[in-house]
Amino acid sequence: SGIWNWETTDISDNYFSIVAPAVSVVPAVSVDSSTPASQDLTAGQTNVIFAKIKLTNNANTDISNIDNIQVAATALNGTSLPNFLTNIKIYDGNTQIGNTQTVLSPYGNNIYYTLVNNRASIPANSSKILTLIADIKLNIPSDSIKFGIMGFNFKNPNSYAPVPVAYGNYMKITAPTDTTPLSVKIIYPNGGSFVAGNNLAVSWSRSGNVP
Repeated sequence: SGIWNWETTDISDNYFSIVAPAVSVVPAVSVDSSTPASQDLTAGQTNVIFAKIKLTNNANTDISNIDNIQVAATALNGTSLPNFLTNIKIYDGNTQIGNTQTVLSPYGNNIYYTLVNNRASIPANSSKILTLIADIKLNIPSDSIKFGIMGFNFKNPNSYAPVPVAYGNYMKITAPTDTTPLSVKIIYPNGGSFVAGNNLAVSWSRSGNVP
């Protein structure tokens, strides 16, 4: 009789094989020189190119397991971005690499952009340039915003890797101007006879683009 120590006793004749866990290769992220310069935009513009971001694979193995890309935006004057941008898309050349996202996360100024069919694959020791595109909603305040990439989700193995955010340049967005013609309506008096030279109280309302 006695105590059997299962942790230190080995009664087999075979070696144990210890395998290190699989680790995903994280691409380096930087703003490409072709990214658009700062410019003036207007509310309601569609398919606006906000940034061109370079992903570089410095490893000797291909990157083929990126499941989605975390993109983020920031506003110079603190505008609530989930109510600012819509129809967010990422392109590799002329090919859209994931589904169009209609809104940024309601819990923060970012989204996870889900890819389709490993379209963000990067061969060993090479790079690719991704184009970040979005529509600007119509009824928004004036502000300046920039858009970029802040992380990746991988599959096989499942993991998340943040990266230093690579933003494009700030884009100045101007709120829409009311172009309705100025209109003035007399409310009181509504007709009648009055003596010339006497003071008269007048009530009126106005609408349209009033300076």
